[in-house]
Amino acid sequence: MRWGVLFFVWALDVGAAALLSQLDERSDKIFMFLMALVVLWILPLLTGVWGLIKFWIAYHLFLKRKLVRYIKAQFFKNGFPASGAFYDHMDYLSHVMDSDDLDLPTKLKAGSFVGELSTYKSDRPWTMGIAMAMAFQHAMEEYRPESGTQPLI
Repeated sequence: MRWGVLFFVWALDVGAAALLSQLDERSDKIFMFLMALVVLWILPLLTGVWGLIKFWIAYHLFLKRKLVRYIKAQFFKNGFPASGAFYDHMDYLSHVMDSDDLDLPTKLKAGSFVGELSTYKSDRPWTMGIAMAMAFQHAMEEYRPESGTQPLI
């Protein structure tokens, strides 16, 4: 099925390029055909790469700090335990969900975080999925519940 869809999209691109080259009034039809294919195939790839570059620049300049502050505020608000013994955020969250020492709202918030991280990872794997996991890791490193000072959102 996947190859059939790819072939169909390829055929639509070739058909659109052929139609554009026929509508062009120049005598060199092959040039217009190739330029239409370049626009249909290469331009979306370049705009996608440019979008990735812009996202990661914005992430490091603005978004990372906000995400870390939000996650740490949720840690303090829901009484999460210290995360120093854990390296992986999913191990930490599964420990919080399975712990008998914590109350139900804390466990539910940990489950909510797992759902959020999984959704971002599957929906936007190259941008927000990686960014949210990185911010969560950073928030885990900075989180110290024994200090008693809560971050401002």
